[in-house]
Amino acid sequence: MWFSVCMKRHNSNGMKKVIKQLRKLGVIMRETKNGAFLTHPQAKTQYLMHYSEKAIHPVRKWVKRELNLEVKF
Repeated sequence: MWFSVCMKRHNSNGMKKVIKQLRKLGVIMRETKNGAFLTHPQAKTQYLMHYSEKAIHPVRKWVKRELNLEVKF
């Protein structure tokens, strides 16, 4: 599912670690053409994530703001 799409793209080891942590936290990832929508039952908003190295920090900020949790990479 998300892993097959994730592996087709050029992404970093740090992004793979972040995605793995998000899955453990219960974040739902809906695949899109250019990335994935991140949603969680407790989150007020969803987030469109891209699979680049630059996307790690905004994803971590979204998790911190919406779920009050820390994601490390």
